[in-house]
Amino acid sequence: MKRLLPLCVFLGFAFLFGQTESTQEEAEPQDISPIAAVQFSGSGITDLETQTLFNRFLEELTKASDDPLIDQANINEKIAGLEIESTGCLSDECLKAGLDALSVQQLLAGSINFTKNKYRLKVRKLDAAKSKPKKYSFRYKGEPDG
Repeated sequence: MKRLLPLCVFLGFAFLFGQTESTQEEAEPQDISPIAAVQFSGSGITDLETQTLFNRFLEELTKASDDPLIDQANINEKIAGLEIESTGCLSDECLKAGLDALSVQQLLAGSINFTKNKYRLKVRKLDAAKSKPKKYSFRYKGEPDG
C-alpha cells in the first residue's frame, strides 16, 4: 500500500505534465507567414489583360509557395485609399504602408509592361523583417498565348 501511493502520485504528475506540454505545443504559432499580392499596374495592355496576367501569376505563386496567399477582396478592402492601390506605387514607402495596412509578413507589388511584342513583369517583394524590398524582373518575347 505504501508503494502504491507514490506510484499513483508519480503517474498523476506524469499525466498532468504531458497534458500541459501538449497544450503548449498547440498554442505555439505555426511557421506560416501570410503573403499579400497587390494588383499589378499595366502599361501597353488593357485592364482586362492586366487582370488576366495577374491572376495567372497568382495561380503559379500559389502552386510554388508553401505560405498562404491572402484573398484579393480582403487586400483591396484593406488598402483602399492608399497610394499603392490607386497608382501602383512601387516605392519603399508605399510598400511599407501597404505591408503595415495588411498586417502580413510579405507584400508583393509590381507592374506588367507590353511594348514591341515583349512583356516585362517587374515585381518588388517587401518582407516585414527587412527594410529594403527585393526586386525581380521577368521578360517574355512572343505571342500572348505562348
